[in-house]
Amino acid sequence: MDVGPYGPAAAAYQRALTLAPDEAGLWVSLALTSRQLRGFQTMQAALKRALDLEPENPDALKLLADELRDQNHYQEAAHIYGGLVQRDPSHIDNCLSLAKCFFELGDIATAASALRQVLQLDPAHQSARENLAFLQTKTHAPSLAA
Repeated sequence: MDVGPYGPAAAAYQRALTLAPDEAGLWVSLALTSRQLRGFQTMQAALKRALDLEPENPDALKLLADELRDQNHYQEAAHIYGGLVQRDPSHIDNCLSLAKCFFELGDIATAASALRQVLQLDPAHQSARENLAFLQTKTHAPSLAA
């Protein structure tokens, strides 16, 4: 599924769900493939089913947060990413997404904090360094330095 083709993968997940309709992971996989195929109604339905079965499923929550972020619902996405980062602070992608949401919400200090967390995990992370430097130019605040 990671490289496609997504159509056959989605069909395979739908068939598998006829055998295991209570398997949250299969619903998440169907949601992911549907998102790639731009089948947003199927994605939303599959994601809802996955979260109904397993409300704390990190893959389902990340997909939901990604979708909310992509639709510019930054407050809701930040709330979910925040919970995911709290549960697993070593997940760099979630930290970066959290920083993006807070930047879009105008909370530069929290965005910078999330970027500093990325740099603690990976001091050479170029994107985090560049974004943190960008935030410093936006605020002219030396306190944002890593």
